[in-house]
This record gives sequence, structure tokens and C-alpha cells, in this order.
Amino acid sequence: IEEAVVITDRQTGKSRGYGFVTMADRAAAERACKDPNPIIDGRKANVNLAYLGAKPRIMQPGFTFGVQQIHPAFVQRPYGIPAHYVYPQAFMQPGVVIPHVQPAAAASPYIDYTGTAYAQYSAA
Repeated sequence: IEEAVVITDRQTGKSRGYGFVTMADRAAAERACKDPNPIIDGRKANVNLAYLGAKPRIMQPGFTFGVQQIHPAFVQRPYGIPAHYVYPQAFMQPGVVIPHVQPAAAASPYIDYTGTAYAQYSAA
């Protein structure tokens, strides 16, 4: 571990229950993530790599992991608060661009009911 930071409430100074750890190398970060039941100070922890949603950094040695950079859909919520469903296609890998597909120019969002199949309904 190169660095560890506990996130605190600005007003009270109390821990908000999560933090970030910078590891010396990728292998150490991956080993920390492989533990199925990590315990820190007697409390169950959730360890993840913080690449999802991370802002690019220049000349950043080591690898950081924590829970702050996790997409909100993966955050455990208290009972009674519904979690929002996130569609898998909403996730993008860094550097991947999904091309925009133009709809057909002749396509209409309305159904044409003027054809002969509906003539019986228009004659009153």
C-alpha cells in the first residue's frame, strides 16, 4: 500500500464509511480485489478497482482502488430505497465509441390507417 485515505464528513469530521487505497503495483491491487470477504478493522469491506468513472491522470504511479468510483447502480442501498436499473449498453469502456445510427428518412412514427385494410372502419 502506497497511500490510504479515509473519506470524512466535512462538517462533523466523522468517517463516511469508505476510502481509497493506492497500491504499489497492479498485481497487489488485483490480489486485494480477489479476496471474497475482505475485513478491515473488524468490518466487512467492499474492494473494487477505481477505473470505472475515473478521470484520466498524468504520471500517476501505482494503481488505485476503492468504492467511490463505482457506478451508482452498483452501490448497495439501504432497505426501502429502490435501486435504479442500469441497462448494460449504458456502460462504455474508455476509448470505445458507439456510432450513432440515423433513422430511415422515410420512416414515420405514425401508423398509416388510410389503406384498404382499414376502409371498413372509416366508412360510417
